[in-house]
Amino acid sequence: MATDMIVMTCGRDPREPGETHKHLLGDGLVHVDYSEPGQVFLVQVMRIPRVPLLDDAKQLGVLHDGIEVWLTGISVDNFVTVTLEGRGAAADSALQNYRDERTSWELHAVKYQPDARPLAWPAERLRTASLTLTDDVGTDYRIDSGQTGGDGREWVDASQYRPTPRSEATTLQLAARVGSSLTTLDVPLPANTP
Repeated sequence: MATDMIVMTCGRDPREPGETHKHLLGDGLVHVDYSEPGQVFLVQVMRIPRVPLLDDAKQLGVLHDGIEVWLTGISVDNFVTVTLEGRGAAADSALQNYRDERTSWELHAVKYQPDARPLAWPAERLRTASLTLTDDVGTDYRIDSGQTGGDGREWVDASQYRPTPRSEATTLQLAARVGSSLTTLDVPLPANTP
């Protein structure tokens, strides 16, 4: 089922010429043919568990405008994902202001500037927090991708780090600087973490 959803329903990039043929061969194996002479692809889809590592949210500091920065999640799957949230009275007030401004912007942009760029998500302010992620065997984790903001998650910033922890690593070490506050956190890695 997951293989069908991931591979079989993917859209083709309309800029690419040719036909696409995809066929589910078995559990996790998909034949993909892009009509390229001399080659086809065999795609293997593997299920990787997502392992949550943080039991309770932890406040990391406060931005200059009163927004509380909270660490709300760390998980490991194909990435190490670190999730921050903006919280507190200042965040609530800023969110209401953002929603009011966005409503006004949407009404104006639709009529007068359909190509206008939307307002920045409130969570983009969380990017001023400086995060460093390492582990007890010296791995240097780098941001690979992430998501900042979104409808219903205006104050959520999730950064995905690579590589995944090596098998001999037993502890992730997070250092977070928010303004003048430095918070360090050692997070145990369960055995057989992906």
